[in-house]
Amino acid sequence: MKWIFLGFFYLSFSMVNYFFWHSTSSLYSSFIEAIPAAFLLFLIIVWLGNPCKNCSESSTKCASCKHGHKNYRKVSNYEDDYYNQILYKQFNDNCSAFKDLSENDKKVVIRYWQSRVVPELEKLKVKIDELGKVKMIRTGVPYKPEEMEEIYLNGAIVDLSKVNFPTCKTLKENMHALFVYLRNTGYNVDFDFREMTYEQKVALLKEYLDTKIDYNIPILNTTWLSILYACLGEKISSLDSILDELGLITIQAAEFKYVEKIWQFLVSLPLFLIKRLDLDTFESTAEKTSEDFNLVNFFYILEHAEIDDLINKGAGDIPPKDYENIFTVENTRLFEALKDCSFSTFIHGLTNSSDEEFHEFVKNLYSENTNK
Repeated sequence: MKWIFLGFFYLSFSMVNYFFWHSTSSLYSSFIEAIPAAFLLFLIIVWLGNPCKNCSESSTKCASCKHGHKNYRKVSNYEDDYYNQILYKQFNDNCSAFKDLSENDKKVVIRYWQSRVVPELEKLKVKIDELGKVKMIRTGVPYKPEEMEEIYLNGAIVDLSKVNFPTCKTLKENMHALFVYLRNTGYNVDFDFREMTYEQKVALLKEYLDTKIDYNIPILNTTWLSILYACLGEKISSLDSILDELGLITIQAAEFKYVEKIWQFLVSLPLFLIKRLDLDTFESTAEKTSEDFNLVNFFYILEHAEIDDLINKGAGDIPPKDYENIFTVENTRLFEALKDCSFSTFIHGLTNSSDEEFHEFVKNLYSENTNK
């Protein structure tokens, strides 16, 4: 890209020199004379446009940084950087001076911390030793034996692109072993998903719902919600996701049957609430199925308010099924997870009507959904 800009400036100066200044008698001579001016302007623009490695400002705006601008890098968008969000939470919990700063100064501190610019931190009255209490070990899985004690005491940031168990031969096996390992160690760790490939992220998301290991990872819950909304052509900015927009679109097609299974279960949940009313005289017309649906970590997804919205939006497109082994009176945890949704409130509100009116409503509800 830099060479393209250089060529553009070179040609521009050449043409200006030939057509406007007429300082030479030939176009060839104009090209020769334009080289120094074009190259100089190119260097100036590159120098002004590159952000400082340590403070993200352009080289004319960060004189206080005093690092000479030897190394340049593109500073990632703070709001989209999951790792920065982890640091923000840790600093806020461990450093009182950080907690008292403005939001903008907090972002500056995080940048300085990552580049170890101690003098600039001290100007903001943030002591490096206080930030030093923050868990900064970055590790893959399994953990290194020499780091186990430190991780046990202070936690760590786990790079999930580096999951490599010696006995596991496939990606799926590695992800299954990951949840077993995280549960058994029980350490307070945060996760970094930035370096994971699309394939690794999909394997992680699927294993999260398939595993029998109860282990809540909040951002995986919101990622699944984002995937379901993406199926509706919607994007909810408040939902964090480990997949970018392209990933959200790709997974719908690549894992169509898997995502469809989730939708099938979601739109069937209102039937469970109806069955909980113990209607002796009502016979369900919905298709009965003995297939299983793993709820171990799915319960954490059901805790989100967006589930109510998704059920309402998806109910008209997929006929519900009666999951006989799941939709039982004994399944109190599922009932607790759904009792505050609008459909549950509506159903239980109708119990105040006459038996005939209520049974007629439920019968119509079943037939409307099963005939679509």
